[in-house]
Amino acid sequence: MLYTLGHLSGVREHGQIRRQYRGLTLSGVLLAVSYSSYLFSVQTGPVSYALAVRSSSIFMGAMIGIVWLGERLTRQKIIAFAGMATGLVVLGLASG
Repeated sequence: MLYTLGHLSGVREHGQIRRQYRGLTLSGVLLAVSYSSYLFSVQTGPVSYALAVRSSSIFMGAMIGIVWLGERLTRQKIIAFAGMATGLVVLGLASG
C-alpha cells in the first residue's frame, strides 16, 4: 500500500520500500492476523482475558528491547514488569 501511494503521489525514490517489501508485507499480514484473532477472542470469550493477553504484548515488546536492542533496565521498568506479571498471574489463577 505504501508503495502504491508513493507511486501515485509522484515519489520516485522507492528503493527503500522495494528492498524491504517482503518484510513490510509480512508485517502487515501478521498485524491483520493478530488483530483478527483479538476480535475473535473478544467475541467468543471473556473480554478481560482477551485484553490481558493483548496487553501482554507491551511486556513482550519491552523485553525484546532489553534483550536484543540493549535498552537499559530501569527501576520504573522493573516496577511496570512486576505489575504486569502480577496482573497476568492473578487472571490466570482466577480462570482456573
